[in-house]
Amino acid sequence: MSPKALYDGGVTLEQLYGNMYEGGLIFYLNTADGTGMVAATEDQSTEAEWGCYGIDIMGIDNVPWNSSVPEGSGVEIGNGAVNTNAILMECTEDGIAAKLCRDLGVEWFLPSINELNLMYTNLHAKESGGFAADFYWSSTENFGDSAWDKYFGGGGQGNGLSKDDDYHVRAARAF
Repeated sequence: MSPKALYDGGVTLEQLYGNMYEGGLIFYLNTADGTGMVAATEDQSTEAEWGCYGIDIMGIDNVPWNSSVPEGSGVEIGNGAVNTNAILMECTEDGIAAKLCRDLGVEWFLPSINELNLMYTNLHAKESGGFAADFYWSSTENFGDSAWDKYFGGGGQGNGLSKDDDYHVRAARAF
């Protein structure tokens, strides 16, 4: 049964989040159209670079710090897959965050910062998903030398982490 059918049948979002569906843990459901997202069941790496240090990725808008509320293209729900495609078009380094996610299959991607925020809120904060209390990369770029991250040790986020630093990676996929 699909998450939308379960929701329409009376199962709450709180009850849906963290359940297995299509190879991952549900962390987002659009209740209007039934689309949603799952997170991989484990980290793809505990020490991966974002990659492409010094390269401003074409196709991803730079998202500067703005009172800790990221807005615009590249940050929203549904932007992770597009960001990942753009990163992989320009960044061919092995072992980078976006490639580790894509290695799970063409439908897997490095989540945008707001997708990662939902993983934190709807999975980790409810002790689901086995996330580390550490930094996780998002696919949202800040500038050519830095990208956005989420700190799963307390919920903060930032955009000043150097793309050549090593952090955790958790893939997402849409359904």
